[in-house]
Amino acid sequence: MKFLRRPLFLRVAEQLEQSIRRGERTNTMPSEKDLAKDLGVSRTTLRQALGKLRDQGLIIIRQGKNSRITRNKITLPAQSLKSQTVTLLSPVPLRQLRQHTLVWIDELRGLLHEVDLSLHIHAGLAPYKGHPEAEIEKLVHQHRSSVWLLLWTNKSTQMAFANLGIPTIVIGATDEDVPLLTASVDNRAITFHAIGQFTSRGHTSLALVTTKSKMGGNRQFESSFNETLSAQENRHFRGRIIIVDEQEPEKLKRALLQVLNQVEPPTGFILVHPLLMLTAYNVFQGTGLRVGRDVSLISAFADNSFDYLTPQPSYYRHDPEVFAKKLFSLVRKVRDGAAGKEDAFSLFPELISGKSLGWVESEST
Repeated sequence: MKFLRRPLFLRVAEQLEQSIRRGERTNTMPSEKDLAKDLGVSRTTLRQALGKLRDQGLIIIRQGKNSRITRNKITLPAQSLKSQTVTLLSPVPLRQLRQHTLVWIDELRGLLHEVDLSLHIHAGLAPYKGHPEAEIEKLVHQHRSSVWLLLWTNKSTQMAFANLGIPTIVIGATDEDVPLLTASVDNRAITFHAIGQFTSRGHTSLALVTTKSKMGGNRQFESSFNETLSAQENRHFRGRIIIVDEQEPEKLKRALLQVLNQVEPPTGFILVHPLLMLTAYNVFQGTGLRVGRDVSLISAFADNSFDYLTPQPSYYRHDPEVFAKKLFSLVRKVRDGAAGKEDAFSLFPELISGKSLGWVESEST
């Protein structure tokens, strides 16, 4: 009788899950109307059940179309579900990662070790290029991992993992239609907060300097910057987005010099990558501009190299150990099949306000 008291939609979800895992349902589900009739439930109950399957990564709900079953969910080796390994996928080797990333990776490795789990790092560009489905499917079958962590990934890579239906966490942001859990820093909140810091100090012309990346985090910076500009009541408020290749500092220098020659050039700059911050310091100081007085700069992320900049830079910093602990908790839930979309998290970092963030000086000063 205890079983019968469980909500009907949960029992329907379990029934559907079992049929998917047994291979009785493949590719797409029947229409809501037909499926509800077959199961003898209302469409409202069915939608709740399908929502549960979506949260488990078993299906992708498509508006106006039949729900799609994530392929290979049942064909992956059973050993993967029992694996003691968690795999971090990165496009670059550890030595090329930023210091704060290395800190949380090391902390996560220690936490996993305490519960007899190991962290494996797989570095390589192949899963990030073009149409990576075949490469990722091969990779997943080679590495018996219970959970995959995706670092610096684009939408194509994320969707390839989603379609495989394996336990996956994206380190960073995703597009709304990517059905994967995320562990990230809140880029939108950083942008809103940084703009508030500038406007409260009299800045009315701002620029967001970002990179030519297809990662969801960069798109979050851009969309939130535009949203904030649109919401400004002051019609004289100006903003622009400068998109550059972080690997080509000379192009960034030219872009910054060009924007400085425009009418009403920006006096406040939000830079989404530490390398962009370093280049901006070099460019502005090389032209005789005083950082923190003629122009103000905020970096969205911290970097050890900032210790050598003068004046002291302003930047956002999150505690990598806190990030690692929250990620560890999420990994364990995902591995146990107990995670839902509400378990995704996004940290808001602390602003370290240095001398690179100043007030707009009046013409009389």
